[in-house]
Amino acid sequence: MNDTMITAQANAKINLNLEILGKRSDGFHNISSIFQKISLSDTLEFEQSENLILECDVEELNNENNLVYRAAKLLQLRTSLNIGARIILHKNIPTSAGLGGGSSNAATTLLTLNEMWDAGLSLKDLEHIAAELGSDVPFFIQNTTALVEGRGEKITTLNPPKMSWMVLLMPPLQIQNKTQRVFSAITERDYTQGETVPKIARRMKKSQLKIQDSLAINHLENSALSLFKEIVPYRDVFSDIPHASPQLTGAGPSYFSIFPSKNHAQIAAKRLQTLVPAKIIVTNTLE
Repeated sequence: MNDTMITAQANAKINLNLEILGKRSDGFHNISSIFQKISLSDTLEFEQSENLILECDVEELNNENNLVYRAAKLLQLRTSLNIGARIILHKNIPTSAGLGGGSSNAATTLLTLNEMWDAGLSLKDLEHIAAELGSDVPFFIQNTTALVEGRGEKITTLNPPKMSWMVLLMPPLQIQNKTQRVFSAITERDYTQGETVPKIARRMKKSQLKIQDSLAINHLENSALSLFKEIVPYRDVFSDIPHASPQLTGAGPSYFSIFPSKNHAQIAAKRLQTLVPAKIIVTNTLE
């Protein structure tokens, strides 16, 4: 066992595209989406402890419902290890923003504690445990860019697109049970044959594309905007920024847009900050 403090980064993700194929017998929906990690991240610190302790700098996340604590508890259960840990979570990724922050935190916890506790589980084992915590968690175990299908459990690793700069716009909206509500509001007109995203994925598997060639519509957007109309003004303002083509990530409410350069992104972010009371971040995709 390792007695030193281990620091790990949990990166956010965006959805470069997202199709909904239909509703499953278990109540979930089958999706087809390309997930892409970005440089925006939370920081987690781990050290050995007799008990399992979570400390978070966001008070409402400082509890046993946090995916970090649940991931550590589940790993204890699946490995029958009676070892604790003190975990300190520093949040930079906004919560419930469509950026996968909680899922990434959970996956990072599984990966780090597997090593720190000498649990000896394979990445495939960790993916199975991750799937018990949430549909997006398995992606974060070992991928930078991947085609994610089913309810999130079918993952195909892809070549990351060339590094690109982007602006994230995160409206200051706290929406309870957002993802569940957005999926519940989906209608049959939102369903597709699931042909567009796999076609892009096949190209990404063969070679490294420009990120613009990997983008396609997020079919959750109609549902999200019909439920949460307060998102619409943010999207409209973003759309008016030069070079911007804002796209919803996940179930929202965050939008991102790729820009030709870091300088273009910084200029756009500065302009946006004067127009809307939202969190604006310049970040980049990972390769």
